[in-house]
Amino acid sequence: SNSNSGLSSGTAFSTIQKAIDVACALDLSIYSVTINVADATGYAAFVLKNYVGVGPISIIGNTTTPSNVDLSGSSTNISGTAWNCRYVINGMKVANSAGNAIAWYGPGSVNINNIEFGACSAAHIRLDNSCFVNGLSGSFKISGAAAYSWLVGFGSQLNLDSSTITYSASVAYSQSNCYAQHFGFINLAAVTFTLGGNTITGKRYTCYGVCSINTNNAGASFVPGDVAGTAVGGGTYY
Repeated sequence: SNSNSGLSSGTAFSTIQKAIDVACALDLSIYSVTINVADATGYAAFVLKNYVGVGPISIIGNTTTPSNVDLSGSSTNISGTAWNCRYVINGMKVANSAGNAIAWYGPGSVNINNIEFGACSAAHIRLDNSCFVNGLSGSFKISGAAAYSWLVGFGSQLNLDSSTITYSASVAYSQSNCYAQHFGFINLAAVTFTLGGNTITGKRYTCYGVCSINTNNAGASFVPGDVAGTAVGGGTYY
């Protein structure tokens, strides 16, 4: 119940948003907050908010089986606009039928790991306006189709360096697997894509405007897909 204190499993809140609201009402000073999320389906969407102090606020679900903490819904599952603080998101599944699974519009920063991306009508992750997301050496699963996996622009950065991205189903991208635009940066250096016999269809990548996608010179066919990528208007893929 959201009338509980939220300080133990026996007095848990019923929504992730309530836990975030309570944490953000604190003066964190030099401290951090961890929000532990129990296995369940049908969790409501939540929004990252600004707080006072160093942080971060960590929202931790099931890091072994992320699909056990299921946020699948009808619209954007995790969002945030100009929160200008640090968060950690770990161990959950996102998917929806009408929006981006994750949409963050900075400034703000988030560390991500152990996320499963199910079917989504727009992007699995969309970043704009100086948002920094770090998935360094992380583990991610893609189990459903989307317009884009990663859509990054307007001074934002997505760092997936040395991470493992596993496809657990055949996936089609209606727009582009990776899309960088307008001073956006996607770092795919040393990423391991594991397809497991699944077929990935759609355009591999798009660099539109002054932006870049870094694969550490892994080649034009490195990003999964069956349509060649393009870089136009100052965009670079390397």
